[in-house]
Amino acid sequence: MELSNFSTENVVFPHENTKNTTAFEVIRLGNLNYNSPIQNDFFWASGNGALPCVNKDQIAYFKKYFYIIPQQRTKDLKDGFYAKKINEND
Repeated sequence: MELSNFSTENVVFPHENTKNTTAFEVIRLGNLNYNSPIQNDFFWASGNGALPCVNKDQIAYFKKYFYIIPQQRTKDLKDGFYAKKINEND
């Protein structure tokens, strides 16, 4: 991994917020299409993917233990998300 140093270029174009370089897969869950890192050893990390971006293992955890999945409020990403309750058998 390369260490980042402050440079004048970062004043206009911020340095990336992650040092992990990974590919992403698009996953559909209900009305939500999200990007999940293909190779990620850290449960809470999602890397620098296009939004919305979350680790699929994290989604599976919330689905299994809390019976909720994230869903978009509308078709427009700027309107946000809500936690949709699901059945224990889903």
